[in-house]
Amino acid sequence: MPDAWTYHADPGGFYALASSADGTHLIGAVFGGGVYISTDSGASWTLTATPHDGGEYWTGVSASSDFTHLVAVSYNTDLYDSTDSGATWTDASDLNGFALAASSDGKEVVAAATGSPSGAIERSTDFGATWATTTAPTSYVYGTVASSADGVHLVAGAVPGPILTSVDSGASWSGSNNAPSTSWTSIASSASSP
Repeated sequence: MPDAWTYHADPGGFYALASSADGTHLIGAVFGGGVYISTDSGASWTLTATPHDGGEYWTGVSASSDFTHLVAVSYNTDLYDSTDSGATWTDASDLNGFALAASSDGKEVVAAATGSPSGAIERSTDFGATWATTTAPTSYVYGTVASSADGVHLVAGAVPGPILTSVDSGASWSGSNNAPSTSWTSIASSASSP
Protein backbone atom coordinates (compact mmCIF):
# COMPACT_ATOMS: atom_id res chain seq x y z
CA MET A 1 0.00 0.00 0.00
CA PRO A 2 1.48 3.39 -0.93
CA ASP A 3 2.20 6.05 1.66
CA ALA A 4 -0.94 8.18 1.99
CA TRP A 5 0.51 10.89 4.26
CA THR A 6 2.30 14.02 3.13
CA TYR A 7 4.20 16.27 5.51
CA HIS A 8 3.28 19.97 5.44
CA ALA A 9 4.93 22.50 7.72
CA ASP A 10 2.48 24.42 9.88
CA PRO A 11 2.78 28.03 11.00
CA GLY A 12 3.57 27.34 14.63
CA GLY A 13 2.03 24.22 16.13
CA PHE A 14 -1.71 23.83 15.82
CA TYR A 15 -3.75 23.37 18.97
CA ALA A 16 -6.98 22.66 17.04
CA LEU A 17 -7.95 21.92 13.43
CA ALA A 18 -11.20 21.64 11.47
CA SER A 19 -11.88 20.82 7.85
CA SER A 20 -14.36 21.17 5.02
CA ALA A 21 -16.15 17.94 4.10
CA ASP A 22 -13.78 17.29 1.20
CA GLY A 23 -10.63 18.13 3.19
CA THR A 24 -9.36 20.83 0.83
CA HIS A 25 -10.10 23.72 3.19
CA LEU A 26 -8.64 23.72 6.70
CA ILE A 27 -8.73 26.07 9.68
CA GLY A 28 -6.14 25.84 12.42
CA ALA A 29 -5.73 27.52 15.80
CA VAL A 30 -2.24 28.27 17.12
CA PHE A 31 -2.10 28.57 20.92
CA GLY A 32 -0.43 31.92 21.59
CA GLY A 33 -0.53 32.76 17.88
CA GLY A 34 -3.31 33.21 15.37
CA VAL A 35 -5.98 31.46 13.35
CA TYR A 36 -4.87 30.19 9.93
CA ILE A 37 -6.67 29.03 6.79
CA SER A 38 -5.50 26.61 4.10
CA THR A 39 -7.30 26.21 0.77
CA ASP A 40 -4.95 23.54 -0.60
CA SER A 41 -5.29 20.68 1.91
CA GLY A 42 -2.61 22.11 4.19
CA ALA A 43 0.17 22.71 1.66
CA SER A 44 0.16 26.43 2.52
CA TRP A 45 -1.42 28.57 5.26
CA THR A 46 -2.63 32.18 5.53
CA LEU A 47 -3.06 34.10 8.78
CA THR A 48 -6.65 35.35 9.18
CA ALA A 49 -7.83 38.73 10.43
CA THR A 50 -8.62 37.41 13.92
CA PRO A 51 -6.52 39.06 16.67
CA HIS A 52 -3.03 37.60 16.62
CA ASP A 53 -0.60 39.68 18.65
CA GLY A 54 0.58 36.55 20.49
CA GLY A 55 -1.54 37.10 23.57
CA GLU A 56 -4.52 35.09 22.33
CA TYR A 57 -4.57 31.45 23.31
CA TRP A 58 -6.61 30.04 20.42
CA THR A 59 -7.90 26.63 21.49
CA GLY A 60 -10.86 25.72 19.28
CA VAL A 61 -12.14 26.03 15.73
CA SER A 62 -15.13 24.69 13.82
CA ALA A 63 -16.13 24.71 10.17
CA SER A 64 -19.28 23.98 8.21
CA SER A 65 -18.92 21.19 5.66
CA ASP A 66 -18.78 23.74 2.81
CA PHE A 67 -16.29 25.88 4.81
CA THR A 68 -18.49 28.98 4.60
CA HIS A 69 -19.21 29.28 8.33
CA LEU A 70 -16.21 29.28 10.68
CA VAL A 71 -15.93 29.85 14.42
CA ALA A 72 -12.76 30.30 16.49
CA VAL A 73 -12.51 30.47 20.28
CA SER A 74 -9.73 31.46 22.60
CA TYR A 75 -9.05 30.49 26.19
CA ASN A 76 -8.47 34.10 27.20
CA THR A 77 -10.16 36.41 24.68
CA ASP A 78 -13.43 36.33 22.75
CA LEU A 79 -15.15 34.02 20.30
CA TYR A 80 -15.11 35.06 16.62
CA ASP A 81 -17.19 33.91 13.68
CA SER A 82 -16.91 34.23 9.93
CA THR A 83 -19.62 33.78 7.28
CA ASP A 84 -17.29 34.17 4.29
CA SER A 85 -14.77 31.32 4.68
CA GLY A 86 -12.50 33.35 6.96
CA ALA A 87 -12.10 36.47 4.82
CA THR A 88 -13.65 38.63 7.57
CA TRP A 89 -14.37 37.94 11.25
CA THR A 90 -16.86 39.29 13.79
CA ASP A 91 -16.24 39.43 17.52
CA ALA A 92 -19.40 37.46 18.24
CA SER A 93 -19.22 36.80 21.97
CA ASP A 94 -17.14 37.24 25.10
CA LEU A 95 -17.31 33.44 25.50
CA ASN A 96 -13.95 31.82 26.29
CA GLY A 97 -13.43 28.14 25.71
CA PHE A 98 -11.27 25.13 25.05
CA ALA A 99 -12.99 23.43 22.12
CA LEU A 100 -15.69 23.81 19.45
CA ALA A 101 -17.74 21.47 17.26
CA ALA A 102 -20.37 22.28 14.64
CA SER A 103 -23.13 20.65 12.66
CA SER A 104 -22.37 20.14 8.98
CA ASP A 105 -24.22 23.34 8.00
CA GLY A 106 -22.36 25.28 10.72
CA LYS A 107 -25.58 26.60 12.24
CA GLU A 108 -25.46 24.47 15.39
CA VAL A 109 -22.22 25.05 17.34
CA VAL A 110 -21.25 23.61 20.72
CA ALA A 111 -18.43 24.95 22.90
CA ALA A 112 -16.53 23.68 25.90
CA ALA A 113 -16.60 27.00 27.71
CA THR A 114 -14.24 28.05 30.47
CA GLY A 115 -15.36 29.33 33.81
CA SER A 116 -14.10 29.83 37.30
CA PRO A 117 -13.49 27.37 38.83
CA SER A 118 -15.29 25.08 36.38
CA GLY A 119 -16.87 25.27 32.96
CA ALA A 120 -20.02 24.67 30.97
CA ILE A 121 -21.17 23.38 27.62
CA GLU A 122 -22.58 26.29 25.60
CA ARG A 123 -24.68 25.93 22.45
CA SER A 124 -25.47 28.27 19.57
CA THR A 125 -28.21 27.75 16.99
CA ASP A 126 -27.28 30.75 14.83
CA PHE A 127 -23.73 30.10 13.58
CA GLY A 128 -22.13 31.27 16.85
CA ALA A 129 -23.82 34.68 17.05
CA THR A 130 -25.60 33.98 20.36
CA TRP A 131 -25.02 31.36 23.06
CA ALA A 132 -26.98 29.56 25.76
CA THR A 133 -25.73 27.29 28.53
CA THR A 134 -26.86 23.66 28.20
CA THR A 135 -27.87 21.49 31.14
CA ALA A 136 -24.47 19.74 31.30
CA PRO A 137 -23.12 19.73 34.87
CA THR A 138 -21.02 22.82 35.63
CA SER A 139 -18.93 20.92 38.17
CA TYR A 140 -16.45 19.92 35.44
CA VAL A 141 -13.98 21.66 33.19
CA TYR A 142 -14.64 20.36 29.67
CA GLY A 143 -11.65 19.91 27.38
CA THR A 144 -13.34 18.59 24.25
CA VAL A 145 -16.69 18.44 22.46
CA ALA A 146 -18.06 16.73 19.35
CA SER A 147 -21.28 16.92 17.35
CA SER A 148 -23.20 14.80 14.87
CA ALA A 149 -23.80 16.34 11.44
CA ASP A 150 -27.29 17.47 12.44
CA GLY A 151 -26.19 18.88 15.82
CA VAL A 152 -28.59 16.63 17.75
CA HIS A 153 -26.09 14.16 19.23
CA LEU A 154 -23.38 15.86 21.32
CA VAL A 155 -20.43 14.48 23.27
CA ALA A 156 -18.32 16.28 25.88
CA GLY A 157 -15.21 15.12 27.70
CA ALA A 158 -14.18 16.53 31.08
CA VAL A 159 -10.62 17.27 32.26
CA PRO A 160 -10.60 15.31 34.55
CA GLY A 161 -13.91 13.53 34.61
CA PRO A 162 -16.38 11.54 32.55
CA ILE A 163 -17.60 11.55 28.99
CA LEU A 164 -21.12 12.97 28.79
CA THR A 165 -23.54 12.50 25.89
CA SER A 166 -26.69 14.26 24.78
CA VAL A 167 -29.22 12.94 22.26
CA ASP A 168 -31.38 16.07 22.27
CA SER A 169 -29.07 18.96 21.27
CA GLY A 170 -27.88 19.52 24.83
CA ALA A 171 -31.28 19.68 26.55
CA SER A 172 -30.24 16.72 28.75
CA TRP A 173 -26.98 14.85 29.37
CA SER A 174 -25.99 11.43 30.66
CA GLY A 175 -22.68 9.89 31.63
CA SER A 176 -21.04 7.12 29.63
CA ASN A 177 -21.19 3.77 31.42
CA ASN A 178 -18.08 2.31 29.82
CA ALA A 179 -15.59 5.17 29.50
CA PRO A 180 -13.15 5.72 32.36
CA SER A 181 -13.11 8.98 34.27
CA THR A 182 -9.87 10.55 33.07
CA SER A 183 -8.64 13.74 31.37
CA TRP A 184 -10.36 13.85 27.99
CA THR A 185 -8.58 16.23 25.60
CA SER A 186 -9.93 15.08 22.26
CA ILE A 187 -13.10 13.34 21.14
CA ALA A 188 -14.87 12.72 17.82
CA SER A 189 -18.33 11.73 16.70
CA SER A 190 -19.77 10.02 13.66
CA ALA A 191 -21.68 12.32 11.32
CA SER A 192 -24.87 10.31 11.56
CA SER A 193 -27.15 10.13 14.56
CA PRO A 194 -27.90 6.56 15.70
